[in-house]
Amino acid sequence: MPMKIPNPSTKPQIWFGLLNMLKQFKGMKFNHHAMAIAMGKANLFGGSGRTGEQAVAKSAEAKDATRNSARMMAKQYSEFLRLMGIMVPVGKLRDGIYVTTPLLDDVLDR
Repeated sequence: MPMKIPNPSTKPQIWFGLLNMLKQFKGMKFNHHAMAIAMGKANLFGGSGRTGEQAVAKSAEAKDATRNSARMMAKQYSEFLRLMGIMVPVGKLRDGIYVTTPLLDDVLDR
């Protein structure tokens, strides 16, 4: 059974959860793997009847790295967050290292 991916453009509670989860990375460099684990701990996705960290662990068992749903969701959300200017790549984009921007604080303070 594939993971159910919440549509971020139609579910405001997912966005608020995602932005609040992202606060923990303030002032730190992070990658999609760290973001996926944080998303799991925040219960922002689930699949195969599992939620949270169990969903992340089950996803990591995929035989092919491209089938790791947790990481794929982190990549999906990071695309939106980068387009919004809330997180930016550090170094080359292919390195997959990111930082949050001050815009995150501005959005959460409102």
